[in-house]
Amino acid sequence: MKYYTMNILEAMYREKYPELAANVIYERAKELHSQLNTLDIRWKRSNRLFYSNIDLYWM
Repeated sequence: MKYYTMNILEAMYREKYPELAANVIYERAKELHSQLNTLDIRWKRSNRLFYSNIDLYWM
């Protein structure tokens, strides 16, 4: 997964929504950053569970 920093997310919001206030942009970027981190953790756990149950030497 590509890692997004708060600075990158804020810049993306500023580019897409230039009319928003700085504090609104920061709050939205913070929320999105949290969601992306949660998804990344779930993805890693899912992959770990999936690959732990595969017998690679079966054949």
